[in-house]
Amino acid sequence: MHSHGFACLCLSEASGTLPEPARQRRVQAVLERAVGYTVQAQAADGGWRYVPHPPYSDVSVTVAQLMALRAARNAGVHVRKGVVDAGAGFVRSCQQPDGGFAYTRGPAAASAFARSAASLVGLFSAGVYAGSQLERGLRYVMQFLPVRQFSPREVPPGYYYYGHYYAALAMWTAGGEYWAHVVPGDPRRLAREGARRRRHLDRRGLRPRLRHRDEPHRAPAAEQLPPHPPGVIAGSRPLGTRRRLLVRFS
Repeated sequence: MHSHGFACLCLSEASGTLPEPARQRRVQAVLERAVGYTVQAQAADGGWRYVPHPPYSDVSVTVAQLMALRAARNAGVHVRKGVVDAGAGFVRSCQQPDGGFAYTRGPAAASAFARSAASLVGLFSAGVYAGSQLERGLRYVMQFLPVRQFSPREVPPGYYYYGHYYAALAMWTAGGEYWAHVVPGDPRRLAREGARRRRHLDRRGLRPRLRHRDEPHRAPAAEQLPPHPPGVIAGSRPLGTRRRLLVRFS
């Protein structure tokens, strides 16, 4: 189910971007079937786990499904509000007194960085943007900003990138002081520093040439492909713009 959630998320993002109507209809049909499978696989406690209809759920797989359902609804697939509310309810039930989230419910449940960051993204995906639980969770995750060396007990190496992937999504969505702490400083200074690093890599021949978003795609000569249809690349959203991607379920 974990892989299924991310596959469903991928299809949702691809839906609506395909220039051929036949391919678009095929992707949309597969996406609708995938969402139906997600809904049928939901556990009695409101969450999901690695197999359909598990005896109990975990936040990691549940968050993957909530992200997928959010994206699918954005792509035009009908998702019942009760399904999402039940998933969010399970995530909420895993919050601990310190503000972090446990992997699952139970007497031995304990908070940890990666699962807490993921849980916040799950709540945002379900349309939960305010409340004491969210604020407590954000404060908990803020303890793990990558500004010092953490012990393997604090942040297990196997979950380091997993945790920061979700933490970046959570802080970006929260915005304000939370995102400012993740990306501190003057954005113009950061842009200048990025340009300086790119020039350094160019001089050393370590950075591949990136084509402009309006420039036709050119495959290697041995497998030359036609350029992208007009508007496919040019229609992408420019970098640097910000909008709230997640809207409330109704």
